Amino acid sequence: MAVSIQVDGSREVELKLLQFPQRLHERLLPLITELTEQLYGAVKAAEPNRSGALSTSTQMKMTDRPTRITGTVFINADFAKASALEYGASRATQVKAHMQRLDHVFSRLISPVEAHVGAYNRTPNIREYNFLRGPLEAMSSAAVDSMRAVIDEVIEED
Repeated sequence: MAVSIQVDGSREVELKLLQFPQRLHERLLPLITELTEQLYGAVKAAEPNRSGALSTSTQMKMTDRPTRITGTVFINADFAKASALEYGASRATQVKAHMQRLDHVFSRLISPVEAHVGAYNRTPNIREYNFLRGPLEAMSSAAVDSMRAVIDEVIEED
């Protein structure tokens, strides 16, 4: 006696499961791109703008790989200065001895002269200014919710 089992629709289920990662990727790419652009705009609006150097160093980058989509907002230039603004700075640092060209004494102009400046400690007093973390924290829960909604939609699709 031979026993056979036939499952109708098994090929369709298998095909749906095989296509799931690509469908999810196609749906998440525009959402993550939009969220990254929103974060970039919020960071640009929140960053301090005294000289404009920080503003020109703020960049946005999208990376689209088959298994990963990444949107990044970052500072492209002087990380130490941006970090001091983001987290604040109040720790004493050692300034090495150096030569400095002077062309004035107080408000009086003089003929330029080279002066030796001895080593000294400098303690900055830079307050914390969350121009990167603040906007990210403000939009993170809504971003996660919107990505979960897209994932649920793709799962529910027939």
